[in-house]
Amino acid sequence: MSKILIIDDQRTFRDVFEETLRFSGHEVSATEGGGAGLSLFKKMRPDLVILDRSLPQPSRVDILRSIRKLDNAVKVIVLTAFTTQAKRKYDKLGVSAYLSKGSNLDGMLEAVKEALGS
Repeated sequence: MSKILIIDDQRTFRDVFEETLRFSGHEVSATEGGGAGLSLFKKMRPDLVILDRSLPQPSRVDILRSIRKLDNAVKVIVLTAFTTQAKRKYDKLGVSAYLSKGSNLDGMLEAVKEALGS
């Protein structure tokens, strides 16, 4: 299956989604911070990154820009409720999908499948 990296500062969300994705057959790594997330990204070269928009420094936009410099083709799902202005910014950086953390797990898994083309 696919390699997925979750970068999210909420441990409960990370743990639940990581376990759900592993149960679905994916190789998953997760971390709470952007710096650690970039280090993991460089090591594992994931097929998909699930990125929380509400991360402390470095900002999620900085993290996304760094990811794009390393791999412009990797799929990225941003977790957030966002404004139209923010969506345009992320669209320019090639975000594959947007999800609310309030979405149910089935909806999140479907977004992962669509982003990965499976």
